[in-house]
Amino acid sequence: MTEYKESKAPDGDARLDMLDHLANGEPWAFIVAKDLPGDEFNLAVEVGGGIRDAATVRALLTKTLRALPEDNHV
Repeated sequence: MTEYKESKAPDGDARLDMLDHLANGEPWAFIVAKDLPGDEFNLAVEVGGGIRDAATVRALLTKTLRALPEDNHV
């Protein structure tokens, strides 16, 4: 089952401020994969620097998963 949930961090969130600083003003995406029981996992992504639309985020996640070797999938 695939679930898509979108949320927005509050203004002044220190974590996002640090990621913006590390990206040096460039668009960025930070992806976290959480291993679940069995062969399942959750992906979470935080974006900044101008990435705003859900379609771009979905494409980024899809391309990232396709680029992983089969034996290294989370």
